[in-house]
Amino acid sequence: MNHQAEDLRKESEEINRGIDRAFAQRTPEQKQQELARLVEAAHRLLGQAQQMKDGENK
Repeated sequence: MNHQAEDLRKESEEINRGIDRAFAQRTPEQKQQELARLVEAAHRLLGQAQQMKDGENK
């Protein structure tokens, strides 16, 4: 597995752990803040994966 793919895998795992943390938060506001942060991280991850895919297709 190349370095970029390994980095994406690790970031994906961190997002999954973050989801668990978000649902463990006590208040709806805390859950919402954590989930918003995770959505942003997921968008970054998707963009990075797309860049890697585009680079492979060139």
